[in-house]
Amino acid sequence: MESPATRKRQELRRELKKIRSGVSEQQSQESGLKILKVLKSHPFFSEPRITASFISANHEICTQKINEFLLASGHTLILPVVDPVKKGDMKFYSCCDLEDMVKDRSRSRISYRLF
Repeated sequence: MESPATRKRQELRRELKKIRSGVSEQQSQESGLKILKVLKSHPFFSEPRITASFISANHEICTQKINEFLLASGHTLILPVVDPVKKGDMKFYSCCDLEDMVKDRSRSRISYRLF
C-alpha cells in the first residue's frame, strides 16, 4: 500500500511532466542560453572547479552549450548516469568528451571515468 507522501510525490511528478511537455525546443534552447549568459558572468565560474550538470532530454532546459562552456573553461564536468538495471541507482562520472555522451546515451562506450 502506498503512503500519502508517495501518492503526492507521484502526482507532482505527473504535473511536472505535463508542464515540461509543453516546452518547445526553441524555449528550451533560449532558456539554456540565458542560463549560460549568467554563468559566464558569475565570479564562481571564473576559475576551474568540479561542476555537476546533466545532459538534457525530453523538453528540459538545453544544457549542451552550458556543458561545452564548462569543459572549454577547464572545469571538471560531472554528469549523473542512472543505472538501467538498478532503477533509481545513480552514479556520477567525470566527462571528458560531450560528443561521446550525446551519441551514446546507453553509456556503454563513453570516455569518462567514475568520479
